[in-house]
Amino acid sequence: MERHIRRFLNKLSFASIAIATLILIFLFLQTPQTCIPPNSPSKPHLKFLKSSYDSTPRELVSIDKKNKRLWSSNDWKKKLSSFINFFQSIRDLGLLHNHTKFICVSAGAGPKVMALSHMGVHDVTGVELIHRLFW
Repeated sequence: MERHIRRFLNKLSFASIAIATLILIFLFLQTPQTCIPPNSPSKPHLKFLKSSYDSTPRELVSIDKKNKRLWSSNDWKKKLSSFINFFQSIRDLGLLHNHTKFICVSAGAGPKVMALSHMGVHDVTGVELIHRLFW
């Protein structure tokens, strides 16, 4: 590489580093809107929403009542219909019967489990692993 091109690239690199450093310093000195303002109350954590790890007692709600809105959505109905069609093709092959024991791993909200139940399969179990952090 020619010497004058190398010098130009070095100067350009130093200028870029200087500009980036100034921007970082400017950003460091600014208080973002997402941070707690300096004049906030002494216990700002009390303003946050309660988490799912809160130990206060909650009303026990049945699964049907809890999931009524989800189960009435068009997306849910499409998923359910799709899984019923899929499992029906397996039933047509003679591999699925009403007395078949079925476990669905990573069941999520349960459209596969519900589809099998609607088809008359008696022993259907859905399992979903949930990882929670406790501190």
